[in-house]
Amino acid sequence: MSEAPRGPLVTVAEFYAFVRSQPREAGRFELIDGFVVRLMAGATWRHDRIVRNGLRLLEAALAGSRCQPFTADIFIRIPTPADRRRQADFGVECGAPDEDGMEADQPRAVFEVLSKSNVGGSDQFDFLAKIEDFRAVPSIEAIVLIDPYAPQALMHRRGPDGAWMEHPEPLIGPEAMLDLPMLGVRFSLADIYAGLKFRPRPMLVWPDDPEEPSAPPPGI
Repeated sequence: MSEAPRGPLVTVAEFYAFVRSQPREAGRFELIDGFVVRLMAGATWRHDRIVRNGLRLLEAALAGSRCQPFTADIFIRIPTPADRRRQADFGVECGAPDEDGMEADQPRAVFEVLSKSNVGGSDQFDFLAKIEDFRAVPSIEAIVLIDPYAPQALMHRRGPDGAWMEHPEPLIGPEAMLDLPMLGVRFSLADIYAGLKFRPRPMLVWPDDPEEPSAPPPGI
């Protein structure tokens, strides 16, 4: 979730100077059309565990390759408009970023852990705009949206022609595999939810037989 843009218009250089001047507890910031936008601080334990699991899995899968995982501290440059800088919960970098800089060079995949606010919540529109910004980055080939409350994810990916596929790929259940062959990355959803439990889905029991669910009444 993010706050509405406010304050004066700033340049990219001024934005990075501002970010460097902020204490860590101030939270995260993005640059949107020249305005500094503060992302709401704080994450649930579930969100944090999924991010840590994801980084650990990527670190192992990418060992020995030219690619490496990155955290939400790294900014992603959006080509149009030129004054946008976004952040993902974590991602994969395959370029040669400036070690003293704050931007990804060639981000190939980005991962977002969803929250109630950006799934049907008040800032759903802002979140969808963020996904479109990620799709505008030429080097990004996959965008993975992870549900922290159920073992499922949604993956947007480019096709062989480089165009984004019309429909995202749903990944349902802990056995579903998240496969990024262009990066040599493959792991199950169970791996990314390691250490977390999910509430069992309630089973509908009809009043006429408390032991065995019966056929529903007509019309249901």
